This record gives sequence, C-alpha cells and structure tokens, in this order.
Amino acid sequence: MRDNENWFAVILNSEIQGKGNGSVLINELKKKNISLNGWVVDNENEVKQNETFYRSPMPFYIKNGFTVCSEIRIENEKMSGVKINWTR
Repeated sequence: MRDNENWFAVILNSEIQGKGNGSVLINELKKKNISLNGWVVDNENEVKQNETFYRSPMPFYIKNGFTVCSEIRIENEKMSGVKINWTR
C-alpha cells in the first residue's frame, strides 16, 4: 500500500515465462484486490547482466486488462518506466 493504492511487483524467471504462469499470478492478485498498480519498463533499450536486451512486459499487462498511465513515469539511474493500473 502506497498513497492509498495497492502496488504489486511480479518478476518471473525467463525460463518459466510465456507458459501462463504470470497470468495465473495476476489473476490471483485480481481476486483479492479491487485495484492494482505497478511500474513497468516500457522500452527495450535496457541491457541485462548477460548483455541481452530486456524485453518489456508491457504487452503482457495490456493483455491482462491493465491501463497504461503514460503521464506518470519513473525515471532514475536504475530504470525508466511507466505506471500501470488495473481496476475491477
């Protein structure tokens, strides 16, 4: 809970992505909350430690009913991202 909003973070190992696991987790969160907020990297310019490019999960969240709040961003030395929101 931050500023009277429910915030969440989900990070899946790349080996289990693309198999429905993230959707299962998100759906469980949706059952227990009326609103969810998170930060999502919205570009594919970030380089991971293994020197591959980070793939933005934005399409996943949009597919799962989240709205992109493009006017609310976080920009710092660690990440560049945008707020996402889901409301029942």
